[in-house]
Amino acid sequence: IAPGIDARANARATPQRPHAEFAAHAKRLRIAIVGAIGPHKGSDALEALAAAVAAHDATLVVIGYTDTRIEPGWIAAGALYVHGAYADGTLASWLDAYCAALVLFANRLPESFSYTLSEVWAARRPAIVPDAGALGERVARAGGGWRLPRRFTPSELGMLVARLAGADGAREIAQVESAIDIDDPVRIPTLAAMTEAFDRLYARYAAPGAAEGSADALAPLVAANLDGTVFRRELVRATDELVEARAWRDKLQRDIDALKAAVERLGDDNRKLADIRDAFAQLPRSEQRYLLKRAFRGRG
Repeated sequence: IAPGIDARANARATPQRPHAEFAAHAKRLRIAIVGAIGPHKGSDALEALAAAVAAHDATLVVIGYTDTRIEPGWIAAGALYVHGAYADGTLASWLDAYCAALVLFANRLPESFSYTLSEVWAARRPAIVPDAGALGERVARAGGGWRLPRRFTPSELGMLVARLAGADGAREIAQVESAIDIDDPVRIPTLAAMTEAFDRLYARYAAPGAAEGSADALAPLVAANLDGTVFRRELVRATDELVEARAWRDKLQRDIDALKAAVERLGDDNRKLADIRDAFAQLPRSEQRYLLKRAFRGRG
């Protein structure tokens, strides 16, 4: 049963703004990678893929996190940026915020359906996918993107990006984007279609006399579990707290560095005063008394 989504939900999300450090180094064409990116989704290849697209004036931005980094920041300046976890229902607004024209799926293992691809199409973004599993099958059947070999290399991605970043690339992207119909239930299954499918399944296999449930009551439960809403919300909060903690850590380190510099300056001053004291002690007593009188008069 294909997981359903509310294709219009992201459109109602509050507009977002990217982290300030992103704009300083981002290149002209921005390509998003969405979700929690572990080894099965190509995390070990991200830096090589980013270097390949950066050669063609493009930046990869992970709207989500990887198995080695959950906080926002550049992994490779101008080439690969991590946004961090995002709240449920805000993907389209984050794609808009980062001006992502495309979404790349770097999966190393086939997907069984890909809930994320539905969200990406609901945000009207074309996808670049490996020609394997549900990703390849769905793009082959419905369009909405480009297919690369099953375990595509950085150079193969680079050749596609070179074309899309070229003179005719914007027209090609616009043509693919215009063909994405978010109201097409085959391309983007709805919550209603999903719950109806579950209802038919339960009706077929339920024991006689079993209590009947409401499909409307089932839909929110199934959707929440498929999307990991509660976990994602907690991860966003944890990421924000981590960023804040690291900011405090950096501030404390700056304060410690400033204190060390002040202590070093104080040590230099003490050594200079010791040298002056030793030189003063070498003077005859009469000159010492004379200088002391002059010093105290000056203070008065």
